[in-house]
Amino acid sequence: MIPKATKATDTRDDFMDKTKIALGSRVGYLCSNPNCQGATVGPSEDRVTGIARTGDAAHITAASPGGPRYDAELTSSQRADSANGIWLCKPHASLVDSNHSRYSVGLLHAWKNRAEDLARIKQGGVGNSNTTTLFAHEQRLATDDNERAAKAQITDWLSDFFDDVGAKQVFTHADRLVAENALFEMILNAHRHEGVRQFQITSQPNTISVGYTSSTQYGLVDLMAESSGRGGVDAVEMLEDETQGRVILNFQSIDQISRWICSVVKLGYSDDPCAINLHGKDELQLQIFKTACEGCAQVHVHGHLNDHSSDNWVTARYVEELIDEGHHVVVHSKPGPLAKHLRRTIEEVLKGRGDFELSEHA
Repeated sequence: MIPKATKATDTRDDFMDKTKIALGSRVGYLCSNPNCQGATVGPSEDRVTGIARTGDAAHITAASPGGPRYDAELTSSQRADSANGIWLCKPHASLVDSNHSRYSVGLLHAWKNRAEDLARIKQGGVGNSNTTTLFAHEQRLATDDNERAAKAQITDWLSDFFDDVGAKQVFTHADRLVAENALFEMILNAHRHEGVRQFQITSQPNTISVGYTSSTQYGLVDLMAESSGRGGVDAVEMLEDETQGRVILNFQSIDQISRWICSVVKLGYSDDPCAINLHGKDELQLQIFKTACEGCAQVHVHGHLNDHSSDNWVTARYVEELIDEGHHVVVHSKPGPLAKHLRRTIEEVLKGRGDFELSEHA
């Protein structure tokens, strides 16, 4: 006897209705895509229930073999469990499956956790994660040899990445525009003048950086020495003028890997590899940082928001050490009397030796 053919749906580990309800409820029936957060339930004048549903419980790893992000190591029950689901509006549920190389398992879990945290906060509870930081993520781009085609690729790549890692919660709209523009110009310069075709973009809580292999290590100092009026110089100056220290661009070159680092400076600290928050750091950590920031065009030193005048002397002496080792140092401080004291203290310690900037911002 020939066995009855198995339907494709029989091999799918679909969610039960109660699982779908749980996934939607845990995020307040808002889309978990940080760039969307649209409502997925609302009134309907035509449906019998009086409710219009525009959301869906999407699988993070596919419900069946051959699907997006399928994980053969999961059991059937694990695939159908709420831990493997994320609530999205229907357009974004379709999008994450149609572009599974862009939307990784780790990124979707991060979206889910952030969405649940936001729902918890809105309900009056306390969130578990920082809801105003970027998601950790990375993507690669191979650009076309043709510059016009490459420019379109770079533009879309940057825009999509900023969307996916939650830039909407970290950058103001204007700051994001000039940050994207600055990174675009750095990538275009590498494509045009160094022949680079392979790029990697990476995000950390407050940083988006682009890295590539470079034989020249052409960096920020070289760029700003160029005559004015060119795209790269204009992009850096625009970033500085428009963000007023809220977003900084840095350059790092280690072992022929050039990296342009765009950081959002928040609450007196930055996770830029060329930046350090002095609060709570011991001597060993300070020495490790000085070694790690080798190759940075600028080093950013952040004092804690609650620093006092005695702490400013600690900051000043560390700035002196960095300057003596040849670094150009930008010091960040909460504006006000203590920032003025910090400037005077650094000037007194340096005694005219070396140069530094004091970037005041809240």
